[in-house]
Amino acid sequence: MRLLLFLSALVLLLPAATLAYPSGLGEGTLSVRDGEGRVTLDIRGTVVGHLGNGVLEVEDPRGNDCDALNVWGAERERRSYRAKDLEAIVYVCRFSGSNIRFRLVGGLQALRITRGKDIDLSVVGLGVFSLKSVGGPKGGTYSLNGDPHSPLPDETVVSDLYAPKRPIGNG
Repeated sequence: MRLLLFLSALVLLLPAATLAYPSGLGEGTLSVRDGEGRVTLDIRGTVVGHLGNGVLEVEDPRGNDCDALNVWGAERERRSYRAKDLEAIVYVCRFSGSNIRFRLVGGLQALRITRGKDIDLSVVGLGVFSLKSVGGPKGGTYSLNGDPHSPLPDETVVSDLYAPKRPIGNG
């Protein structure tokens, strides 16, 4: 009986992001080139990027250890806590400056880039993202799931990151 209660509780505690998508969906891809503005990611997957100038915040790194993150080149690093919702407070590693490079591989990734200039990202995973450019021709471009690059939106756009599985065959 205790085992059944434990397994039931475990199922309830699984991350909502993985339960929100049908099992037929694969990992999606997101690419941002020469972006200027704001990007947020809340995914299970991998993020590799470069930030020419701005602020990179990574929520709840493994073991609350900012030094264990693969982030290089930041001029300043700050650690803090932030309310994620009404019931959760998360640890945040904040990196700022110029020429910041980062690689976050596997597992849950929650990050935010603000006041970003020259944002270059490659993302593979399943979850939610948002994009907003500063507007105008210098805003940069993005591509979702291998589609041609489009200008970053002037207004905040929130979207799911996934790729429907394609049938195997000649079609």
